[in-house]
Amino acid sequence: MYAVVSGAGGPLRGEGAMGERLRRVRVAGLDLVIGSVPRVPRPTAAALRRYDAAVRRLMATHGSVLPARHGTCAATLDELTLTVHDRRDALRRSLRLVRHRVQMTVRVFAPGSGSVQSRFRVGSEYGDGATQGRQYLQRRAAELQVPGSEPLRAAVRKWVRAERTERQDKGRLAGSLYHLIPRGAAPAYRTALQRAALAAGLTVVVSGPWPPYAFADGGW
Repeated sequence: MYAVVSGAGGPLRGEGAMGERLRRVRVAGLDLVIGSVPRVPRPTAAALRRYDAAVRRLMATHGSVLPARHGTCAATLDELTLTVHDRRDALRRSLRLVRHRVQMTVRVFAPGSGSVQSRFRVGSEYGDGATQGRQYLQRRAAELQVPGSEPLRAAVRKWVRAERTERQDKGRLAGSLYHLIPRGAAPAYRTALQRAALAAGLTVVVSGPWPPYAFADGGW
């Protein structure tokens, strides 16, 4: 299984990660791109590169591409149908979200060396009559924030349709931002982000555009 797709603009091109022929099948009202392989692909660097190349080719010929995780397999088409049927609503929502959009990945580094220190206090007192549930959600939101990323996020907000964050509390990497932006907006996005990083004195590494790997969790 490679992806759920819509808006096909041409025939499938190229091969899958194991050299197999790719084909589109209609399953539970969705178009899936699959290939028949003799075994579950191993997650080697070479296999992942071939998988990414196949997904990128789909991006060139489809309006929406929702990648499946590498190695997503089913023994039969009937088994795959059951899996997709159970997740079809989430898959449809995610497919609409990624339509005509790509992923940008931003690695944010903390200044100096050593561990990134937490900027929030667990069990903090709000003094506003907040319930324990609300306090928990606020703390969880704080835990997911990448330290120092707010100037970056503000600089590119107008392009960002959705965001995922991954905080890293060890070493110099403070965390990663995954942004879903319109296809074609990557040059302007990258310029705005780099200017914001320079103004804030931050070290960042920007990569992309990528297929929207970080935004496939709603379905898979």
